[in-house]
Amino acid sequence: MTQNLVKTLRSLVSIPETEVTHLLKILQHTMVTKGSYFIREGQIPRKFAFVDEGLFHCLYTDEKGNEFTKSIVLDGQLLASYSAMIAQEPSKMLVEAIEDSSIFEINYAHWIELQKRHECWKNLIIALLEKELRTKDQLDAELYLLEPTERYLHFQTTNPDLEQRLKQQQVASYLGVSAVLLSKMRGKKR
Repeated sequence: MTQNLVKTLRSLVSIPETEVTHLLKILQHTMVTKGSYFIREGQIPRKFAFVDEGLFHCLYTDEKGNEFTKSIVLDGQLLASYSAMIAQEPSKMLVEAIEDSSIFEINYAHWIELQKRHECWKNLIIALLEKELRTKDQLDAELYLLEPTERYLHFQTTNPDLEQRLKQQQVASYLGVSAVLLSKMRGKKR
């Protein structure tokens, strides 16, 4: 399990073996059951995680209960309400497990201490956040520049097995369309 995490992290930055050993001492392996929340709206996040295996839905809900998908988090990705965590403010986002999932959690206070040990950890968080920012920018561009059908086709091409793992409403929300429009697009494709 941890070998995949270390391999993923080392693909982003160089991490000395002594630092890997220290990281493994402070990581907590956790199983999150389908439908459970890693972060709840209004909660002040005190930890973040790396997804070992599984699938998470990061979303916002309005006062009417409508859901708006911010992101879908897959194996090897960072799972956090990072801005709320660093500001120690209540999260506006929910993070829900879509599948039974295996994660490696790290307490934010431990993470801060880890960053003081070696510069590789600061380099890692920069690399992770830059990767997240690139993904967000790409999703924003798709939302603003592509027609719904083009977004759907791009989603299917870049995530070939993901659609079967999500509910129709989650796919629709991720694409920024209604479930009715998604159903029509699916019908035209057949």
